[in-house]
Amino acid sequence: MMNYRKLGALAAIFATAAFLPPALPAQEAKTQSLTLKECVVQAIRHNLGVAVQVISARQSESAVTLAGEKFLPSLSFDFYRDRQNASSYSWMDSSNVSTTASSSLSGSVNQNLPLGGSMSLGLSGGMNESNSRFQTINPYYSGRLSFQWTQPLLRDFGWGTSRKDIIVARNNNDIAGNTLKSALIETVYSVEQAYWELVYQIESLAVQRQSLKLAEDLQEKNRKEVEIGTLAPKEILSSQAEVASRKADILRSEMMVKDSADALRGLLNLDFGPDAGEIIPAETPGFEKTEVNLDDVLALALANRPDLQSSAIGVRNREVDYSFAKNQMLPSLSLSAR
Repeated sequence: MMNYRKLGALAAIFATAAFLPPALPAQEAKTQSLTLKECVVQAIRHNLGVAVQVISARQSESAVTLAGEKFLPSLSFDFYRDRQNASSYSWMDSSNVSTTASSSLSGSVNQNLPLGGSMSLGLSGGMNESNSRFQTINPYYSGRLSFQWTQPLLRDFGWGTSRKDIIVARNNNDIAGNTLKSALIETVYSVEQAYWELVYQIESLAVQRQSLKLAEDLQEKNRKEVEIGTLAPKEILSSQAEVASRKADILRSEMMVKDSADALRGLLNLDFGPDAGEIIPAETPGFEKTEVNLDDVLALALANRPDLQSSAIGVRNREVDYSFAKNQMLPSLSLSAR
């Protein structure tokens, strides 16, 4: 029997290829001889549940990146230009048309601080030009350099409070990874169970056919003994009933083989049409003796179960939400400088 750790590692490798087209389309396949590893790969590549969890994991990774952008500096620029022409209604104007032109360029950098505060630095410059005789400096230029710093002291203060969205996004990303791992484990387990069930039903059918052969041989033997008079004629009826019973068992076994093959076919997402062909397992079960200690396997199960790990991460998320909610109950008090 294949080791689950090896199958899990194999599943993780092929999980990223969930949307790749199959190497051999199902409708082109006839009779297929598949190993257990090939079945696992096929199931993971075409399992819709695994594909959904792969997308969810990628979305959670994007959420972590998006949350981390909170502490990236924000750079902005602004340009303004205006020109106005108006008729003159005063003899003090220098001409019949009053013209005013102005332009400005500004840039600013904004940065969120780890303890909840923020700071910004801005630089702007402008020019104004006019044909008015009252503007003695023409054109004239202006400039401005500004700096502002704000730090909350009670509400919104603290490393954990400012990074709350990042912490939650990272925890959700870990939960999504565990959910994907659970989907892979369930897929591998289901495929392995269906594969060995099909192997068992095929072997059982072979045993039933062998039993039918033995029953038919016994029937022929009884018929000859009845002909020579060494056996009562009623024994023929008993052997005939045994042959009929064996044939009925074969019909049931053939149905079980078909049902088991269909179950495996469904996990592999193969075609169920009349041209689907048969699935023939290429492996036989083996035997490996393993000695285990109850305490060790319990500790291993508790350490490796994705659902328990997700529950523990969910508890940490609740603790972060609780701490943030307590902080939001504090009064607002900030220190500012500009």
